[in-house]
Amino acid sequence: MMAYLSSHAHSGFGIGAFFARLGATLRAMHVNLQVARMESVLAHLSEDQLKRIGITYAEIPAHARKLVVGD
Repeated sequence: MMAYLSSHAHSGFGIGAFFARLGATLRAMHVNLQVARMESVLAHLSEDQLKRIGITYAEIPAHARKLVVGD
């Protein structure tokens, strides 16, 4: 088993690469969850409230992402 681990340690798929990909995936999932929550909150606002913010219902997804991610 040790020989297998040693021979594959530099094969491009090390434990560090695995955890880096796992971390990136978890961060992306967390951001998507936050965006979905923000969309839900904004979707429950009235048209007058959205008008005061300066958006329409159609703009909610983009505005939610902007609020969460900052793009």
